Amino acid sequence: MKTHSFRHLLFAGSLSLVLAAGAQEPDKKPAKENPKAIIPAASEPCCNVEINVSFVTFDLKEVEEMARKSPSAAPTQEQILKAWTAGKGQLLATSKVITIPDQQSKTEGVVERIYPTEYEPPRVTNDKSVPTTKDDWVAQPTPGGFQTRNIGLSVNATPRISDDGKTVDITIISEFSEFAGWNNVEAGETEGKKTSKMWVQQPDFYIRRTTTSIIVPMEGTVVSGGMPDSTGKRVTYVFVTAHIVQPAHKTSGRVSK
Repeated sequence: MKTHSFRHLLFAGSLSLVLAAGAQEPDKKPAKENPKAIIPAASEPCCNVEINVSFVTFDLKEVEEMARKSPSAAPTQEQILKAWTAGKGQLLATSKVITIPDQQSKTEGVVERIYPTEYEPPRVTNDKSVPTTKDDWVAQPTPGGFQTRNIGLSVNATPRISDDGKTVDITIISEFSEFAGWNNVEAGETEGKKTSKMWVQQPDFYIRRTTTSIIVPMEGTVVSGGMPDSTGKRVTYVFVTAHIVQPAHKTSGRVSK
């Protein structure tokens, strides 16, 4: 009588299970192209979202002309885009934000301007007959506190791709600020035997800011804003464009490990 060891029997049983499982597994057919393939998977984001934000200013007379042709007494998005492609308008600033879906991203192109906000008053005397010492005479007010203001463009955006992959829902905060000049501000009175009003210079800034959530068609553009400038002679609009940028390993047909 022929006998088998337990180890041989265990191996043979395991091999038969593997062969049986392989025989029962149906042939896998290549999956059909799915328009939802660009939707991010739960485990790994499928793509990057590129968001372009541009601040464009138009002459007020041009805006009025467009508004008169609109029943809402305001230029339509189509009118503004047509005017821009026709060579009208001026680009103030533009920024590109690239991030994965549902991830906040921020870009800045700014210059930091530091300016005084607090002063120590000067000690003066207008009576020339009264002798003064070094401690009694300070010709100018002395800065005692400072503040920083960013001048330029900053964009903060969070995109979310729709289920059908045709639109991008973007929560966006965009700001374009400019230095508008210096302004003389009354800052109290001088200290001394005779008093007089004290004046200091403070900077003026002009800020155009949008805080909104919008739905942008994929490869499309949405125009928002309509903000007058400090002179009241020009109007600024914000152009927002979104589209998908596939990672290099996906566009080349290779799978990275």
